[in-house]
Amino acid sequence: MRIVWDVSSLSHARTGVGNYVRGTLAGLVEAAGAEHEVVAFAPLSKRGRPLVEAALAGIPLERDLRELPFAHAWRQTWSRLKWPPVERFAGALDVFHFSDWMFPPQRGGLRATTVHDLVPLRFPEWTHRRTRRMHAAKYRNMARTCGLVVCNSRFTAGEVHELLGVPEERLRVAHPAPEPVFSPGGDVARLDGPY
Repeated sequence: MRIVWDVSSLSHARTGVGNYVRGTLAGLVEAAGAEHEVVAFAPLSKRGRPLVEAALAGIPLERDLRELPFAHAWRQTWSRLKWPPVERFAGALDVFHFSDWMFPPQRGGLRATTVHDLVPLRFPEWTHRRTRRMHAAKYRNMARTCGLVVCNSRFTAGEVHELLGVPEERLRVAHPAPEPVFSPGGDVARLDGPY
């Protein structure tokens, strides 16, 4: 099986979503072993590529990272135009997992994505207009086209079902797992003030 995973979200400083994506990919590659091929795919800016490479360091997977000027605009336009299919660039695939950042069409295979939360929908005043627009478009496309929607909590899966109408049989929960660096042992951080 060939699994193509959009890693565009790793092109910015890693926080919760970026750490979740990296951990998910590492676990997927480990579970896939030699039996399945996992490909990290993304159209990226020149500034974003080193961040993606650093995030993927140590994960033995194929990389199909393409530098484009104005990468964000390309990803958004590709999603809006609904052409060409992702296979034109990523090759034949059995699964395409897209991010919040783009949802290009595909010819075949399982279409999947992850929903981390519905904050842009539930609390639009907490988010930037660009974030609301980007997520709203993804949510509409996801509800209509995905055969599998992964959520990082049961609560989020319930909201995706309730607010977006995604049938429960298409939802799966994959809880985040901390990387080994996040453990009770180790050095105590000195934060120079109350935290």
